[in-house]
Amino acid sequence: MPILIILLFYINDLIRIKRYYSQTEFVAQQFVNIIQNISQKRGASDSTKLKISIPDIKYAASLAFLSMYPGKTMYITGTSGARHELSHAPRLNIFYVKGLPGGKASCLWFRRFLGDYASTPITLSSKSNTAGENARSVNVPADATTPSDIYPTLKIGENEEKIIVEVNLVNASHIMNANNYVETDKQATLAKKAFNCRLVTPKPLETEAAATEGWYFSSVVIFTPKPGLFSETPPTEN
Repeated sequence: MPILIILLFYINDLIRIKRYYSQTEFVAQQFVNIIQNISQKRGASDSTKLKISIPDIKYAASLAFLSMYPGKTMYITGTSGARHELSHAPRLNIFYVKGLPGGKASCLWFRRFLGDYASTPITLSSKSNTAGENARSVNVPADATTPSDIYPTLKIGENEEKIIVEVNLVNASHIMNANNYVETDKQATLAKKAFNCRLVTPKPLETEAAATEGWYFSSVVIFTPKPGLFSETPPTEN
């Protein structure tokens, strides 16, 4: 009987983890649909007005994440530090990749958006674009490289542009619900509490910060943007 109970808990954890991956993938797909349809809703004849701005991305991400974070649960709610009701918060990375001659490609810019310090909407991160801070599964080499070096399934032709959207969830001590936090807890324990796992410890992306802060359940969607939405210049506030 004890073995059966342990097995049931283990299976339940695996199902829960699979559901988180399905949810982040759905969020990424929703975000792409919203961004792709912005130009149609604006109906602008001037192509310069179709460009996606930082506010567009903030609100599109906030809307897409509602399927995981109902109401304002994706934002900070406590007064004692940046606490979150669900003990985890949303992250979204967006990358612009351009195809080059000779089967090469280059990521010309990327931006990270987060909810763990946001009150509303999701905010643009002001941190530097280092691998540890961005906790991404998409590689951004300094020089031109093969598309698969940027992301294994990326395929892109010469002069073609692709947008890579990565969605993941972050958990750390500063995000934990105050009722669910013990100061001596290690990161693995915090993650199990945040994602309601009993036996299985959710695996974070491998980063330098993984011991004190973890990014989980990363899902990636790659798409060709509609003409005029993005350019080689990063989006701005206007």
